[in-house]
Amino acid sequence: MKTCIIASIAVMALCAPAAAQTIPASKGPGPATGWHFYDDPEPLPEVELQEPVPDVASEQMVEDKNPVDATVSSAGPAPMSAEWLKANMPRLLNQALDNPSRENVEVYYAAQRVMMDKAERFTLAAEKVVVGNPMLDESIRRPLSTFGVHAIDQQAGTSKNDVLKSIAGKAGIWYFFASYCPYCKLQSPVLKLYAETYGFEILPVSTDGGPDPANSFEKYKLNVDQAQQLDISTTPTLLLYAPGKAPEIISIGLTSRTELEDRTILAAQKLGIISDYTAGTTKPVAPLGSPVDFTELEGVPIDHTAKIAEVLRQKLKGMNQ
Repeated sequence: MKTCIIASIAVMALCAPAAAQTIPASKGPGPATGWHFYDDPEPLPEVELQEPVPDVASEQMVEDKNPVDATVSSAGPAPMSAEWLKANMPRLLNQALDNPSRENVEVYYAAQRVMMDKAERFTLAAEKVVVGNPMLDESIRRPLSTFGVHAIDQQAGTSKNDVLKSIAGKAGIWYFFASYCPYCKLQSPVLKLYAETYGFEILPVSTDGGPDPANSFEKYKLNVDQAQQLDISTTPTLLLYAPGKAPEIISIGLTSRTELEDRTILAAQKLGIISDYTAGTTKPVAPLGSPVDFTELEGVPIDHTAKIAEVLRQKLKGMNQ
C-alpha cells in the first residue's frame, strides 16, 4: 500500500513541469522563454495607399512669384499710360538699383521722361482752361500781382471796419478781469482803444472784486455768479453779447487788436448778427458762393466728361452769383 502511494506522488511530480510548459509565455525576453528567445512581430494591418492631393495654394504662390503681367504687353493698363507708369515706375527703379545695367537705367529714365512730358502737357492744357475762367481761376479771388494784392487788402480792411461798426451797434462786450492779473493789465488798454475805434460798449466785470489793474475802466461790476454761470475760470476773457442771445466767447487770454477784430466778427457770425457772406467780405479774398448739390451727376459714368463738365459749369456759375 505504501509503495502505491509513493509511486503516485512520483508520477505527479514528473507531470507538473510538463503542464507548466503548456501555459503561454510572455512574448518578451524573460526566464520563461530564455533571454535570447525571439518571436516574430504580429503583422500590421494593410493600409490602402491614396494618391496625394495637389496643394492648390502652394501652386498659386509659385505662380504669383512669376506673375504673367510682368511683361509690358500683357493685359492691363496701356503701356506708358498714367496708370501703367504709376504701377511700374517703382519696379523700374528697383530693377535699375539692383542691377544698374545700361539698359535698366535707360529704361527708368526714359519712362520718367514720358511721365514728365505728360505732366507738362497737362499743365499747358490746364493753363488754357483755367486762366480767365471766373469759376476756376483763383487769381480772380486773390490777385497774384503786388498792386492787386494791395488793392484787395485795402478793400477787405474797409469792409472789416464797416462790419465791426455794424456789430457794435447790435452787441456789446463783457470783459472779465482780475485785479492781480498781469495779462489783464496789458489787455485793458488794448480793449479800451478797440472799443473807442468801433463804438463797442464794454461791460467790465471784476472776478475778485478789485479794480482794473491798468485803470482803463474805472467803472466795473463785481462778479456775483456771472463767471460761474458762464464757466469762466481764466482772465482776461471777452464775450460778445446781444439782446435775446446767449453770449459767445471772443477770446480767452491776452489777445491783440487784430485778433480781436477777427474773433469779434467770428463771434457775431456764430450769433447770427451778420451773415456768412458779410463775414467773407472782411477777408482779403473774394468770398465763396453758396454751396449747391450735384444730384444731376448721380449715375453719370466717370468717362462722360462732356456731361460732367456741363453740370459743373452751371453749378459753379450759380455758386459765384
